[in-house]
Order: sequence, then structure tokens, then C-alpha cells
Amino acid sequence: MGKRLSKNRRRDRPSTQKNKRIIESYGYRQEDSELVPHSTVHQQNTSVTCIDVWDGNLCVSGTCNGTVSLQDFSENIVTQTWRHEKEITKVRIHDTRILSASRDKTIKIWKSGIAVEQGQLLGHTLAVTALDCNEEFSQAYSGSRDNSVRLWDLATGVCTEENKVSRNLVTDICISSEHNLVFQTSEDRAIKLWDSRDLQMVYSFPTQSQIQTSCDISGNLGITSNNGFDGRGCEICVWDLRERKLVWTLRGHTESVTDCKFLSDNCHFVSCSHDGTVKLWDLQEHTNGSMQMISTLPVNCGNLLCIAPLGKSNILCGSCDNGMLTISIENDKLCFG
Repeated sequence: MGKRLSKNRRRDRPSTQKNKRIIESYGYRQEDSELVPHSTVHQQNTSVTCIDVWDGNLCVSGTCNGTVSLQDFSENIVTQTWRHEKEITKVRIHDTRILSASRDKTIKIWKSGIAVEQGQLLGHTLAVTALDCNEEFSQAYSGSRDNSVRLWDLATGVCTEENKVSRNLVTDICISSEHNLVFQTSEDRAIKLWDSRDLQMVYSFPTQSQIQTSCDISGNLGITSNNGFDGRGCEICVWDLRERKLVWTLRGHTESVTDCKFLSDNCHFVSCSHDGTVKLWDLQEHTNGSMQMISTLPVNCGNLLCIAPLGKSNILCGSCDNGMLTISIENDKLCFG
């Protein structure tokens, strides 16, 4: 989220040698947790399924093989990796603390420089598919294919609130601390708003024609991405969360739109798709009453799975076949970094 990037500063972290000693002291196998300096987070032929960024320098990402990686872009190295039993679906980072959700039904808590997990959030009975945290990183919100959304106390690891709705196979969750809202998408095609304090449903939008795959919030606006194929569906919807209405339906992608994120300026957002393109949208440009897509970048790396802003002028994009890519924004144009 943009606030995590702009309002906080990272702490000093242990050196690579110190991290290595910590890991060796626990006797962990190298594949469980490792420090391997490298110029990229993941090699080619690796599916990067989720990304989150802290302070414009640190990035945590997850892969289909269950690996969670922490990279320091200021030094251009991967500083540490951890493992789940199955695919990583979502990751979140706050300074030295990291959360990862997985299809193994767990959410794990990690800390930079320490090989072993610091805790687990247990309770979901099917794959955990959505995860977000409040700005203080004291609470986590999760969603699952078990039809439930949950609120967790990160200090104790206890689930303090749970709400289950039939057929609510959660695909994504985004928190607005400003408005005490949880914005949630689902395979039942009904976008939901929850009160972040007690997880009581505030509103459910009318059922849409397509499944929503991701969501994000900036101020009173929310965006969702839709699945689809051959140009049918494949949309991005912009919602007014205060007035509870659809504002714009944006078309341009030709296959499922897998992720969309607001940039830190809150005037633009980016999207990625199975059509292999990344698109930049301007909230301030209007053509015939709609927002303007101002740049498209064909990535040609197969299906694109996730996207995250890195500072003010860079984007990280996870692909199905070619790991994670860095994309720059120069004069409102997308280009390879």
C-alpha cells in the first residue's frame, strides 16, 4: 500500500554474515531458509504469484513452489528466503516483519534475519487466498476458499473475529484504516464491504457478470480487476465506496486482469493481465466520461500474475514463466527498468 511506502523508514537490519550465522545456528536446511545474494528475486521459469514492498527498497515475494523471498533493492540482493508446503498466495511486509499466506491453509509470520517462523495464524480450513494488515501491523485480515474472512491479533496470533458467508470464495482483501473498511472480492462475483473493527458486513454490491480477481483502495475509490478471455470480461471497475456505486468500467485488456494497484500519487493505477501487458491509467484524464489508459507495455513473458509499486517511478510485476520484472514510469510512459 502507498502509505507503507511513504510514511515509514526501515530499521537497520543485520548484515548478510550475521544473518547467515543466525540461520546456521538453527540447523535449518538450505532449502528451508537461505541467504543467497543475487541480482533478481527469482530466476526464469519461476512463477511469482504475489509481491509487496516496504519503504521503496525492500520487497517480499512469493512463488508457486512455496518460496517466500526478501530482496533489498538498495543493495540489489536477495537477503533471505523461507518456505511453505504449497503455493504462496499473498505476502505483506512491515519493516522487518513479514506475513505470507499459502494454499497450505496457513499464514506464517517471519522476521528478517531469523530463519524460523515467528508464529502461525491457524484456523482456515482451505487455501488462504487473501491477506492484508493495518498500518500499525498489529492486526491482519485474511480470506479463504472456506468462505470466511478473519481478523487476527498479530501480538497473540489469535483470531478475534470471523464471518462466513455461503459461496464467499475470497479472492482478495484490502483494508482502509481511514474509513474502517475491508474491501473484499470473491468468486461469487459479489463485492463486499466489512467493518474492519468487528467484521460485520456493511454492504454487498450487486452481483457482477465476472469474477473479481483483485482489489485496492485509495481514499474513497476502490478498484477491482475481472477475469475473462478473448476480450470478454477482462475489465477493471472503479467504485465509489462512500456512495456505494460503480463509477467506471474500463476496458483494454484482452484476457483476465489478474491484479491492479494504485500508485503512491493516488492519481494513477497500474494493472497486469494474462494477455502479457501492463497498463497505466490516469484518474484525472477523462474521455467521454471515462478514465484514460495512458500507456501499455507488452511484457512478452507469458501470463502476468501480480503487480506492486516500487517507490514513485518503478513497478514490480510477477510473471508465470519469467520471475519478477522491474518496469519504470517515465513521463507517464511504461518502459523496462
